[in-house]
Amino acid sequence: MSNDHHEVIDYEKLVNDYNDSLNSVLRGFRPKYDFLELWVPDANPISSVKNLVESAINQGHCAVSLFFSAEVLEQINFDALCKEMKSYGPIEQESTAGGKTIHLNRIEGKIKSSEMIDPLYKENIIELYESLAHQGSILEDGDNLLIRSTTEGVSLFGAVHVASHTIHRARFSGTNRTVEAALLEGLCRIIEGLPIQEAADHGLIKLEYMLRDKSQARGVKGIANVFNYPPIFKMAQTLVRDLFATYIKKTGYKVVDNFYHPAISQKWKALPESDKSEAVTKVFEHLLKKEGGPYGKYAVTLNILGIELHRRININIQGELPAETRAALYMDFEKELRKELEPSIEVFSQNIKDHNAIRRAIS
Repeated sequence: MSNDHHEVIDYEKLVNDYNDSLNSVLRGFRPKYDFLELWVPDANPISSVKNLVESAINQGHCAVSLFFSAEVLEQINFDALCKEMKSYGPIEQESTAGGKTIHLNRIEGKIKSSEMIDPLYKENIIELYESLAHQGSILEDGDNLLIRSTTEGVSLFGAVHVASHTIHRARFSGTNRTVEAALLEGLCRIIEGLPIQEAADHGLIKLEYMLRDKSQARGVKGIANVFNYPPIFKMAQTLVRDLFATYIKKTGYKVVDNFYHPAISQKWKALPESDKSEAVTKVFEHLLKKEGGPYGKYAVTLNILGIELHRRININIQGELPAETRAALYMDFEKELRKELEPSIEVFSQNIKDHNAIRRAIS
């Protein structure tokens, strides 16, 4: 059973406590569980349970376990209830002599319209929230070291291969709030497969870049870094850095200068340089022709001067371009190459020497 350390709620007792409170509590129902503060039982048991789960969602809870006694089961269509519960996420059933328990360990609640999301990140946050795959804990992972960091009741889990200091698996738990869950989902996707120091050093930078809508202007001009990120990134930053601190404490790891580069794929390595150059050229041409893009009106050509160590691409872009546009083109070209061909590619600009002595003298 994967019940993730949350208490099982006895539904019959909860309803009885509510009914008793009508006589003994002057100012409303004061339940044991804070998310039920405004919950009211319904005459229809299935509707009543759905309202309970909705209350949990609205308070950011990501797991609920409910016990139904034999007496309650006589009054409810349990199969119909389970079907309704599956609309909130995967469930597990547990039968005992006294009744049955439903474990809803990963509530996939709908995004609350009341939750404000920064427009710069909104589209990608919603997309991540609707495809959560890293919510939960890690109980075992072979010989890998299990570590955990926690802040404000939210946890980040890592299973780290100690010999290589690489994060094999990452999970989070303790929140179902849209922004928090989406950011931690994105963080887990990013840091899996990374050295843990790289995750701590640059995980947030990679996360912010992944979430940002590149078609919009950033709220803060200049180089993006963790010091000028919006407050929504604070929890993820704290968790990943505390996870690294926990790893250091447990293993005695010594912090080193970080020159990490993603490993080059064998597929890219195996390509002859002529095929690499052809692929690079196609990406450049596609970038120029991109609909609504800023570069289509310029007559420019790409010269590939060489490809070193599979990742360093030396180029020169010829043609009349404003200085700012030329700089932006180099940066966007590198981003497209990393996206379309190989994440570790780096673009270097080199001037082509004019071998005509007369033109050189004139210029």
